[in-house]
Parts: sequence; C-alpha cells; structure tokens
Amino acid sequence: MHTQNIIGKLMFISILISVAILLCAEGLLLWHHGHEIVHEQIFHTEPQRFIQFSQIWQGVLAFHVQSLLMLGIVFVIAGQALRVFFTGVIFSLQRDWIFAAISLTIFVILLSNAF
Repeated sequence: MHTQNIIGKLMFISILISVAILLCAEGLLLWHHGHEIVHEQIFHTEPQRFIQFSQIWQGVLAFHVQSLLMLGIVFVIAGQALRVFFTGVIFSLQRDWIFAAISLTIFVILLSNAF
C-alpha cells in the first residue's frame, strides 16, 4: 500500500471520529443549553478540569457535555500527532533516515508539549 494512502486513511478515520464526537456534543449542548442567553461581553477561561486528559475522561464518563467537546478536540489533535508518528515509521521502513529522524523529532516535540 502506498504511503499516501495509509496516512490519508489514518487522517480520514481520525477526522470522522472527531466529527462524530463533536456533533454529538454540540447536539447535547444545544439540547440542554439552547434556550440560555449568551453574554458575549464576558469571557470565561477554561475550567481547571479541562487541563489534563484524565480529568476530561472522567467528565466524559460522567456525561458532562463540555468534557465531550474537549474529547473531540483532543481527538483532532491526536490524529495530527499520529500522522506525524506514522509518517516517521513509514520513512523508517523505507530506510529514508533523514525524514524519519525529522518526523520522529517533531513527534517527540509534540509529545513533550502535551504533558
């Protein structure tokens, strides 16, 4: 299978999962809070419970809509990180060591910023 096809399918699947999660979360958000008036002059930062993935996951298991939204966003970001990782693996299998090293270095940088 060609490299572009593998990476393309990976990106397609990750985006489909992200879109499905985000659509469900948006539907639930509108169902529960669609009648509320939004105050656009007041900016609220993200609560502390959205800082760590374990806290997001606990919120998802407790059926919190905002946690489900954050999970969809995490899947979008994770899909991109996986693309970089698999690109590095594919370059390694093709013995293209320079591009493999560049891809895996970028992946390590992405991982170090995630935690």
